[in-house]
Amino acid sequence: MQRRYFIIILVSLVYLIFILDIFAAQYFLYWRFWWMDMVMHFLGGLWIALLSYYVFFLSGYFKKISERLSLFYTSLFFLLFVGISWEIFEYVTKVSVAQPNYILDTYLDLLMDMIGWLVAYFFLLRFHRKELMVAKGEKIDIIIE
Repeated sequence: MQRRYFIIILVSLVYLIFILDIFAAQYFLYWRFWWMDMVMHFLGGLWIALLSYYVFFLSGYFKKISERLSLFYTSLFFLLFVGISWEIFEYVTKVSVAQPNYILDTYLDLLMDMIGWLVAYFFLLRFHRKELMVAKGEKIDIIIE
């Protein structure tokens, strides 16, 4: 997959998240459907993992860092930083405190972020290995489907 297509996927996914969030807020979907928040956190975790891969491995901006860090730790740290920052923002603005079980909601939000990250990580792991093989000039006979 070329860098251009990866950027298209990133931009499309962030627009999808943005449109879903506006639609959900406008029609009170977060309060009507208990699972709507979970979907949004899943998509957010997926997007953050893909973004971290682009920033640290595809863009070339952090070449020395990307040589030392693995895909696993880089994307996981990036996800946890953004996810925990978001939950702190919700706490400070008292968005989640108004809910009866806000501690449980916070744990569930972080869990859904992690599940989205995990899906993206396994996709990226396969993609990253293939990219490394192509970059090294190795012949790829079998593409894992």
